[in-house]
Amino acid sequence: MNNTIQQPKWNVLAAILSAVVAFAMVYFSGALEGSGMAALVLIWLPAIVAVGSIILYFLLRFATEKYAWIITILAVLFNLFFGISAFFQS
Repeated sequence: MNNTIQQPKWNVLAAILSAVVAFAMVYFSGALEGSGMAALVLIWLPAIVAVGSIILYFLLRFATEKYAWIITILAVLFNLFFGISAFFQS
């Protein structure tokens, strides 16, 4: 299991998958009706967090390879928390 956590392909896949799930939850929640420009920010925030975490993951991987996967876990938790809270807000 330790080798799976440290492989970059699984970390990138987890960040992208959490962004897609959060995007779907926000999009289908119905909370975006009449929001205007705020709706665009709400829709694209999970993708921005995922891309930022992937970039930060690779930068941290060059510095210290041992704990770079923590960035991916934080991004997944943020995206899922954001998606669930937006889904149940409506």
